[in-house]
Amino acid sequence: MLDICCHTKPENKGTIDNIDFTLERLLKRKDFADGIDFLERFFELSEYKLSVKHFDSFVHELHNHRDTYLSTLLTRWLLSKKMKLGKYSYDLLRDIDNGISIGFDKSCFPEDSQGVHLFLARKACGWFFNQPKTAISLIESLIPDAPEDDLGDIQLLIFNPLCISYPGSICQRMEELQNSSQSRLKEIASNVLSDYEKYQESVMAALEVNELKPSEQDCHTYWKHQNKLMNESMKQDRSKSFIISLFTESVLLYGNKSIYYIHHDEQKTRQELPLQEFSHSIEFASMYYVDPHGIENMIWQFKAEGCAS
Repeated sequence: MLDICCHTKPENKGTIDNIDFTLERLLKRKDFADGIDFLERFFELSEYKLSVKHFDSFVHELHNHRDTYLSTLLTRWLLSKKMKLGKYSYDLLRDIDNGISIGFDKSCFPEDSQGVHLFLARKACGWFFNQPKTAISLIESLIPDAPEDDLGDIQLLIFNPLCISYPGSICQRMEELQNSSQSRLKEIASNVLSDYEKYQESVMAALEVNELKPSEQDCHTYWKHQNKLMNESMKQDRSKSFIISLFTESVLLYGNKSIYYIHHDEQKTRQELPLQEFSHSIEFASMYYVDPHGIENMIWQFKAEGCAS
C-alpha cells in the first residue's frame, strides 16, 4: 500500500492527510524506518513539491520522541547532502520560536566519520542560525566525540557567527557549560567567552574613533527611514489581519486608562479600565545590522556545503 501511495500527487490534499495519519500511526507502532523510507521516496517522486510541514500529525508525533526519532531524522537529512532535505530539517522545527535542546544521533554517522562533526556543525549553524538555542545544542552534542583537528574550527564557529550575533543566549549557555563535567565543553566554553571579551574590547576601542561615528543628522535620517518602513509594514499587515476585523479600535491620545460606557435602557454607566502592559522580546542577530550581506553569504555557504542537489 505504501508503495502505491508514493505516487500520490501533492495537490490531492485529502490523500495527503490520510498519508499523514498513517505515518503518525507508524511512529506510534515504532515502524520509524518504514515511515521515513516512504516519506523520502514520496518526496523524490513528487520532486520535493510538498514539504514535510504538510504532514503535521507526523511532525507532532516526532516531537513526542525528540531524543530518538526527531534526532535521528535531523541527523539523517542533514547528512544526506540534499538541499531540500536540509530545508525540511528546518521545517521540522520552524514553528518553535525559542528553539529546543536537541542533539545529533551518532548512530547515523558513517563508518568513515572524518570531517562529519565539522560538517554537521556547519549545517546546524546554517539551517538553525535564527534559532540559536537549537544550533548551539546540536553543536554541543558533537564536541565530546569530535576529532581534535575539528575542535578549533567548531570553537570558531560557536564564536563567529553564533556568539557575536547572539551574545545574550550564547554567552549564557557558555557560562553554564563552564560547570560541565565534560572537559572539552568546559575548555571550549571558556575560550569562547574569552574571545568574546576581547571582541568587545575591540568594539569599544573602535567606538572612540570619531571617523566611525555617524553624525546626529545621519542617525536621525536612518531612524526616520526605519520608522517609515515599520509603519508601512504594520499598515500592510493590519489590512490583512482577521483579528483586527473582530474588534473595534480605539485611539488613546493621553492618559493611562480606557473609558467605556455600559448602557441600561436610557441610562449609561461610565467605567474606567486601567491599561495593562504586555511585552515580548526576541534576540535578533546583531550581525544582520553589522554585516547583513556577509552573514547571509556565510549562512548560505553552510547550507549548501557538500550538497549535490
